[in-house]
Amino acid sequence: MIIALMISQFPPKHVAVGDWLMLHGSTGHNGFGALRGRISGWSVKYTVSLCTGESQPVVGDINADGLPEIVFGCLGGLGASVIALRGNTGSTLWSTSYPGGSWGAPAAADLIPSIPGLEVVVCSSTNTQLLRGTDGSVIWTASVGCGSNAGAPAVAHDGPDTLILVNDDGTLYALNPLTGSVRWSAPSGGNTLIGIAKSPAINDIDGDGNLEVVVAGNGTVYAYDFRTGAALWSVSVGTRYYTRTPATLVDLTGDCVDEVIVSNDNGHIYALRGTDGSVLWDYVISGQMACGPISTADLNGDSINDVIVGHLRTCSCGTPGGVTVINGASGLPLWSNTFTGPNMTHGGGRVVSDFDSDGQLEIAVVPYWSSYMCFGDGVFRMFNGTGGIEWTAGGVVGEGSSFADVDGDGCSEILVLPSAGRNILVVVDNDAVSDCGAYPYNDTCGIIGSNDETDVSEASISYVFTEVEGRDGGILIKSNRNSLVRIYRPDGRLVLTRGVLAGETFLNLKPGTYVVLINRRSFTVLVR
Repeated sequence: MIIALMISQFPPKHVAVGDWLMLHGSTGHNGFGALRGRISGWSVKYTVSLCTGESQPVVGDINADGLPEIVFGCLGGLGASVIALRGNTGSTLWSTSYPGGSWGAPAAADLIPSIPGLEVVVCSSTNTQLLRGTDGSVIWTASVGCGSNAGAPAVAHDGPDTLILVNDDGTLYALNPLTGSVRWSAPSGGNTLIGIAKSPAINDIDGDGNLEVVVAGNGTVYAYDFRTGAALWSVSVGTRYYTRTPATLVDLTGDCVDEVIVSNDNGHIYALRGTDGSVLWDYVISGQMACGPISTADLNGDSINDVIVGHLRTCSCGTPGGVTVINGASGLPLWSNTFTGPNMTHGGGRVVSDFDSDGQLEIAVVPYWSSYMCFGDGVFRMFNGTGGIEWTAGGVVGEGSSFADVDGDGCSEILVLPSAGRNILVVVDNDAVSDCGAYPYNDTCGIIGSNDETDVSEASISYVFTEVEGRDGGILIKSNRNSLVRIYRPDGRLVLTRGVLAGETFLNLKPGTYVVLINRRSFTVLVR
């Protein structure tokens, strides 16, 4: 029964696998990528000069060609627009002019099954649009937006219900994905300062098996039922200016029920119990919290998610920027690394994964350039899980970053969208394929086992032999028992379910990356 539950909830709620389909990677906004890379330094695959940034890039196969695309919002150059690039080359797939400006990260999902590929949702302060992933054409326009000038929509499925959620300064709206009409609305607290990224966070925060929605503003955190919008709880976490949003939802205590992590402008980071909003812990950093979601991951291997916080460098230049990591269960600090140059003011600036496939998690920290924050030093820093710096790269100024498989090779790349006034999208590529592996797949990368809720290989029966290999035109399955196979795309869409007999079975598949679940194990394979 446990296995069936895990499979029915695929993909893992708290991780992005091969794709990065919305702000900070997933509906829980935790900034964690489960697909490893092989990046050990700043090796640029390509740069693209199109427009100034104010968005975190989204990565997924939006046009159903079997290869990933990159989608982001623009403010200049081409005007306010949404742009889709081919991930393997950086060439433009399509560009769509966007009314009202496009500030926040878009979201991508399979919202209308009759349309090939994924649909792209983008919103400004005045409206929300659904675009076809194949060509960027507009399916519908709704007259509610994401608020301020930095909103980001969120998309989630809960059984038969699929909703697009946008936060329009003071009100949370749930939209019907087929028509854009409002399904329900509820208070969201508003925002007293322009420029703070707002996006609803969605996960199961009370353990009932259904999704809830969390949104925060003006010092108050609200939780609602995803399907109906019924209020579950609200709690005040400080009144100075605003609550920095969006929230991050993740299990901090190991009980398989999510907590809610939020922060406010006076340096408080709150962990709230998802069941009722009560405070699990309250940690105060030195200085000011960075904007955007707070990243989480188990950095020290104790099976408890740690909380990764960015510091601002204040306008007086007296408070240094930096990173602090807090134990998720206790609220006690594990380590802090501060420096006087960069600041981490935007939510996309801290993403977490095993970037170099060495078996350890790292934190990628992108500096932000801003006269208000006394400028950054332009140094990209790759931290290890204990606070040391593994490598750096100069001349980088970013609005946000993403970590996803851009070119379809089964390994993730880092994407950096520079801040307003800068106009180059940078893709940091993998190092050369290891000699141990055969192109197009290798013995590195793959899904991180210790943080992947679909990988239950430790529970597998020792005498069950299972192998899954990506081949040209499909996958080869080898097993010594009759097995049920479920094959998914990295964004969680079920491709097929098939019973296979003991021995070898070849299943035909279109080119692309797949996650295969069989005999209590998960495999990530690449089909050419």
